Amino acid sequence: MISKISKFDSNILNKTLKQYWGYESFKYPQKEVIEELLKNQDILVRMPTGGGKSICFQLPALLKPGISLVISPLLALIKDQIERLWQQGIKAISISSKMSNREIDIALDNCIYGDIKLLYISPERIESNLFIERFKKMDVNTIAVDEAHCISEWGYDFRPSYLNISKLREIKPQSNLIALTASATKNVKKDIIEKLELKNHKEFNISLERKNIFYQVINTDNKNFDLIRILSDNKNLNDNSFSLSNGCIIIYTNTRKKTFEISQFLKSNNINSDFYHAGLDLKAREQKQKSWIKEKNKIIIATNAFGMGIDKSNVRLVLHYDPPLYLESFYQESGRAGRDNLLSKSILLYNDSDIYEMKNKLIKKYPTLEFIKDIYIKIFNCLNIAIGSGEMTTYSFDLDNFVNKYNLSYIETYNVLKLLESQNLIYFNFKEDKTQDKVKINISPNCLYNYRINNKNHNTILEPLLRIYGGDVFNEYCKISKILIASKSNLQIEEVKRILFQLQKREIIDYKPKINSETITFIHPRIKNLSSYIKIKELKKRKSIDQEKLNAMITFIENNLRCRNQIILEYFDQDAYQKCNLCDNCLKQHDEENNYKDMIYECLKNNKNTLNEIITDINPQEKKLIISDLRDLMKEEKIIFKNSTYFEIKKTI
Repeated sequence: MISKISKFDSNILNKTLKQYWGYESFKYPQKEVIEELLKNQDILVRMPTGGGKSICFQLPALLKPGISLVISPLLALIKDQIERLWQQGIKAISISSKMSNREIDIALDNCIYGDIKLLYISPERIESNLFIERFKKMDVNTIAVDEAHCISEWGYDFRPSYLNISKLREIKPQSNLIALTASATKNVKKDIIEKLELKNHKEFNISLERKNIFYQVINTDNKNFDLIRILSDNKNLNDNSFSLSNGCIIIYTNTRKKTFEISQFLKSNNINSDFYHAGLDLKAREQKQKSWIKEKNKIIIATNAFGMGIDKSNVRLVLHYDPPLYLESFYQESGRAGRDNLLSKSILLYNDSDIYEMKNKLIKKYPTLEFIKDIYIKIFNCLNIAIGSGEMTTYSFDLDNFVNKYNLSYIETYNVLKLLESQNLIYFNFKEDKTQDKVKINISPNCLYNYRINNKNHNTILEPLLRIYGGDVFNEYCKISKILIASKSNLQIEEVKRILFQLQKREIIDYKPKINSETITFIHPRIKNLSSYIKIKELKKRKSIDQEKLNAMITFIENNLRCRNQIILEYFDQDAYQKCNLCDNCLKQHDEENNYKDMIYECLKNNKNTLNEIITDINPQEKKLIISDLRDLMKEEKIIFKNSTYFEIKKTI
């Protein structure tokens, strides 16, 4: 491994790429970005999903003395990249909340005194005094900020903790910084530059056009019918040998419950599939992901976290069963198709109720000031904290129990907590992969059926358990929600818990109650007049931004005239002079403009009856379209093919 270079050498770059990644050459602009990074230049890179952003900071980390710090909001992506780097012979580690203080201490020591080349952290880690003190002692050559759009309020996944990255620059002003994103509008890029304090930076803005992706939006009253039709369709698309059978498929939906339901529906129609979401046990998630990557199971139904950082080039279809809220999300998720540059599809299904639900989600994201005040008061009352008390104190806070106690909406309450966090009033330590109640059924389905008949009081829990979590609960530990089960069984949550323990005692199930890992820290003491602390103008601005982004997504969905590639590119402030001639709208317009049926009739009326005569008379350049129209006319029984030599108009009686 080269630890120091005195001068840029193209051969060193190519040799390192081949040695560790196995590639013979770079994709544009990987090499150009790396060259600038080796000159200690600040860089902003906007590169499409699958463009190879990670190599831009991983490779120079090997060539520069010291360590590179990588900040990423995606825990699954960090884990995948760390594993891949070790497989490639590159020493990289991450700091996570699952580690003990002792383990974190040892890991940070290795970054200071060892030969670790890449350290991955989440943006929240910057708030830790332990990390900051050890960071000061590290020889940091580069700070890489992945998913950099998260620093911008104009971005689709704003993370306030990203704003702390500028503190690292103050500690290590000699370290250069590279910011990377797959989707950033003009306003987002401006925010990235300003808030990361990029100095005399270089920009690389690669076209976000995906010329090999066929975009299609289908307005449907029966999504399941269209889903079966699409998955059963192995016909060629534009004679480019497109086939769903020669690659893998991702189907995105917006709830965990739907992932299971859609998978079961496909299986009932003899289409093998699996489901994936963050609520599953870690072992189960890893097994399902590996099975899909190795193509033991080609179809996966998942929530939107699936696919981030997965190096899978032959995804032939990304299908959105539910529309994403923002065009950025749609573009990134669709971009997981066709990374091998072969023709691939991105299909979105929607109906009128989806549009209504999208608008409703935005309303829930920005609750009224009165609702915010109400939740704020209930939190302090629940924790028995008086007015003027609680400053810089941390409490265990079980969100599930809180919403159940006060009969609140989970999502609306969660949105209030995140809003209070963005206003710097609290810090809510919410973990997507937090410990939850887990259940596994110990007996066979037949034995359970008999038990349910003879124990009807327990069946009030077992029936919704099976309906919600399905057959997987017989094979593995499934994370469950007592609140959801309680709502389906019309029982109080404590009664659900009591019955679960009874079933455990009888060895019908193995029940593991959750260990609460959520905490809430109050940055200020309990405030009597909350209105004076809430930045109303800032919230209105953010809501206005999100409204614009939602409108753009709805426009993309409902527009049935304009080239979909052009709509996407223009949204990201890129020139879109040419139509893609591939999306559903382009093909529809092309068909309308190139309908040769009337001209075929004229040929037949003028006794030009053979295939060669018809093609020559109309346009030899459009032979395929003319043949297609001839076939259509024959199917419609408007013309006939006579004596296997010529066509004629079918006579009507």
